[in-house]
Amino acid sequence: MLAFIQSIVVNKFPELSKEEIEAMINLGDDIEKTGYYQSVKKEVSLKAAKKLLEEGDSIERVAKVLDLDIEEVRKLAQK
Repeated sequence: MLAFIQSIVVNKFPELSKEEIEAMINLGDDIEKTGYYQSVKKEVSLKAAKKLLEEGDSIERVAKVLDLDIEEVRKLAQK
C-alpha cells in the first residue's frame, strides 16, 4: 500500500526531489525498503550496466561496481 501511495505522490509531483517527497510523507530511510524504490534502483543499475558494458568494462567489474548479480550482467551483455 505504501508503494502505491508513494507512486501516486511521485507521479503527481514530478518536480519534487526524493528528499522533499520523503519529508512530505515522512518516510525517511523507509523509502529505500519500498518495492517502488527497489524497482527504480534496479532499473537504473541495469541501464548503467548496459552503458558500462558498451564502453568495454568487464562483466565482473560491472557486477561488482553496481552490486548486481553476475549472471544478470552476463545476460545483459548477451543482448
